Amino acid sequence: MGSLTSTSQSVAFMKFSGQLTLLFTTKTERWMIALSHALVQLTVSLPVALVLIYLSSMIHKIIIFWPVVLLTFIIGWIYNFLLALSMGLAFNMRLVNQLSQVLGWTFSFLAPTFVPLSVVPYYLRPLTFLEPSTFVAQQLAMSFEGSFSPLYFLGMIVYLMASLYLYRFVESRLT
Repeated sequence: MGSLTSTSQSVAFMKFSGQLTLLFTTKTERWMIALSHALVQLTVSLPVALVLIYLSSMIHKIIIFWPVVLLTFIIGWIYNFLLALSMGLAFNMRLVNQLSQVLGWTFSFLAPTFVPLSVVPYYLRPLTFLEPSTFVAQQLAMSFEGSFSPLYFLGMIVYLMASLYLYRFVESRLT
């Protein structure tokens, strides 16, 4: 959620203040500019998350499938970055600030990140699968059990393709 909020708001502010136009006139691609902001967020959040997972595994003695954990983080981060970049480029700064906060918090409560998917009421489950972080959260939960779910991995790939398509659409509307 932090990366969605910070990246989308940074891009919207750069667009509003004219920095994005100035950087774009130097032939720097928009995605490269946004990526520089998003990498700062990743550099801070990924090591902290990995350390917390490692410490938790020592306390609770769980088996962690580390390649799946890393792949899940990377794929989830990429589509989160593309969604944030699309939002920052498509809307004005005020709307981006509002949307990133409201959507981020709403999505975090709809996704089964705080509770297992089995406790989510049946009538809300279709909504949980429309939320992008559901597949990341469920794949991480599976990897903490030492397994891999092709269904959740496929869901992450679908969201990756959809966010790439959305970014390409927004980018084509700007040029």
